[in-house]
Amino acid sequence: MSCALLVCACDYVPAAGEGASLYQKLNQLPGVEVVRVKSVAGYTQGYELRVEQPLDHDNPDAGRFKQRVYLSHLDHAQPMVIETDGYWVRDFPQKELPDILRANLVAVEYRFYGDSRNPGEIPWQYLTVQQAAADHHRIIELLKPLYPAAWISSGFSKGGESALIHRRFYPQDVQATVVYDAPLILGLEDSRVDGFIRERIENSQCGSELVRFQRELLERRAEVIPALQKHAAENALTFSIGADKALEYAALEYTFSFWQRGQSCEQIPPAGAAPARMIEHIENGGGFWVYSDHGVEALEPSMYQHHTQLGYYGFMTQDLEDLLQVAPQPSNLEFAPRNVAMEFDETFTPSLIQWLQENGHNIIYLYGENDPWYAGAVDHGEMTNAFTLVQKGGHHLTRVRQLSDDQREQVYGALSRWLSIPVNRG
Repeated sequence: MSCALLVCACDYVPAAGEGASLYQKLNQLPGVEVVRVKSVAGYTQGYELRVEQPLDHDNPDAGRFKQRVYLSHLDHAQPMVIETDGYWVRDFPQKELPDILRANLVAVEYRFYGDSRNPGEIPWQYLTVQQAAADHHRIIELLKPLYPAAWISSGFSKGGESALIHRRFYPQDVQATVVYDAPLILGLEDSRVDGFIRERIENSQCGSELVRFQRELLERRAEVIPALQKHAAENALTFSIGADKALEYAALEYTFSFWQRGQSCEQIPPAGAAPARMIEHIENGGGFWVYSDHGVEALEPSMYQHHTQLGYYGFMTQDLEDLLQVAPQPSNLEFAPRNVAMEFDETFTPSLIQWLQENGHNIIYLYGENDPWYAGAVDHGEMTNAFTLVQKGGHHLTRVRQLSDDQREQVYGALSRWLSIPVNRG
């Protein structure tokens, strides 16, 4: 799988001196395999690391797996940003925080996602947030001697949750944390998300059109299903749950995806639109991949975590109840691992929030105003210097550079004070 952070270049040769020295030092780290890769603009060296991790950090005899980590090197004397990805390392654009801080970057794939797993069945009992936090702690322990300046953790969405959880269990690892659009969810089906979406449907200039489009997808299923099947064939998608059920879940998910992806009222296909256009509109939002066999398999670790520790959201059925034929009682359990014991720990998130309220210093929380995950925004309280900034009209891809001038200055000023370094305001 490619990664926009670093692109493999097996014939890449590091510069003499520091480059060779860093490569040698990385190779001397215990349990770490090192592959040179071509660095992206702004960095001088790039490496893909495969870090051997215990399946169970409390019991090394339980076995091991190799975790994929990407290192973008700038300067040993500069800060280091550790990006705790919540899934696999994907084709995201270069992170803005390292640019603001002129920092090195280490991006960590989450355990048991992507290439960071052993072949065969996932050992589900070891897929816990505590074990993942220990993974991040060990990577920091390995690399901090090479990068002794300030460390800052960051993450987007589920990766932001991971950064906060890591802070909870290893508060001394980093000096500051910046999380983007990271919710802390209460319960298996957090009703705050439903209320958030319902409020926007009722107050949006096109709320009735959103519901109309949802209903039309199912009212015209005889026309839409063949268009979906054609789209699936062209994109190598298969649906073991059936195209009918995939369509119903896409219709149910539509209002969540519309706000999360920042789509506009003008993009909603008009009544009577061609089925292919309706399918294309869904693809521009959440898409059908998540309901395909490949998508379900890839996201099984996520669904396991949502149903054991992290919580999730449900489906709003009131506008579609009379049209649901194959998913009359929709549930995200449909996409969770089969025949795997899952018991939800309802105490974890409240205890995490309490810790953040009492101890979560030097944390910046960023959200988009219209992102449904903003319903689960962290209530950081008033006992710490943490603060929250919300991008007006923003969605799930809110970034510092998109904030207002005053908000950006709050971020720059806080990071400069907390880390005692100048920042790049450009």
